[in-house]
Amino acid sequence: MGERRLRLRTRRRQELAYDIIEAAPQEEGGSDAGEGSSQGLPLVVLHGGPGLPSSYLRPLGGGVDGADGGDGNCSGSLVGSRRVVFYDQLGCGGSEAPEDDGSGDLYSKEAFVEDLLDVLGALRDAHGVKACHLFAHSWGGILALQLLLTSGAQRRPQDAPPLPVAVRGVVLCGCGASMGALTAEAHRMQELIRRGEEMRIFRERLAERERLAAAGLVPATPLDPGAQKTPFEESMDTAREIFFERHACRVQPMPECLQEAMREASVVFGGTEVVKDVDLTEDLMAALGGGGAGAAAASPLDSTPVL
Repeated sequence: MGERRLRLRTRRRQELAYDIIEAAPQEEGGSDAGEGSSQGLPLVVLHGGPGLPSSYLRPLGGGVDGADGGDGNCSGSLVGSRRVVFYDQLGCGGSEAPEDDGSGDLYSKEAFVEDLLDVLGALRDAHGVKACHLFAHSWGGILALQLLLTSGAQRRPQDAPPLPVAVRGVVLCGCGASMGALTAEAHRMQELIRRGEEMRIFRERLAERERLAAAGLVPATPLDPGAQKTPFEESMDTAREIFFERHACRVQPMPECLQEAMREASVVFGGTEVVKDVDLTEDLMAALGGGGAGAAAASPLDSTPVL
């Protein structure tokens, strides 16, 4: 299994970094460039963020520390008999990170999808790839869905550009169709955790105060408000930690690959003013039949499995 580190220049004149991890050797004559071969179709990985580099997902491709099950962190290779392609979206990792000019266009979802089309085009032109699968995590899932919608699920599909390579399947991991809905639900869940933690902290402090007061060690009066955080303040801190461990990264301690990626996260991380309002809900409903028979019939979602 080999690895190639490459770069491409997009139509927006920005440089993106991408890596190809080659498939394990197959029988002579096998090729992953087309369908019906002895090797599986290439898998293109779309990372989350935006602004979080692809390095936190790299162990899924194998061939790096911790990817072969040695320490239980970040293990589970996706390679097998197929190529795996990782690329860093604009603004993070090994790709260029230009400053936004304030218009929001540089880091809009449409711009990210245009870059993804350029990556697929490079795989076709430079590496002979004719078809692939997509593995899309978090924000990358929104890009994958937008890609399918852009490529044929519009109300006037004749105006939609064809994909450079055929997308035969999409795996969505930890993804939603609305950044606003995801954020609102995360805040709701975190608030539920915080309320429970606030009550726990209050009861623990009250019990400790009563115990000390009974022993004559401290008066049974409230402490100076400035002496320590209030139960509310402390619950805010613990709620964030608990939420992250329950819903963001259940592997503890946090894998080094994710720690490193978070340390390297660019200023784009968390979304720009444009990205944070992305909502594909209505477009997806139309593509899946909610917007009329014409829209549904032209949708690539009809022929592309999305898991």
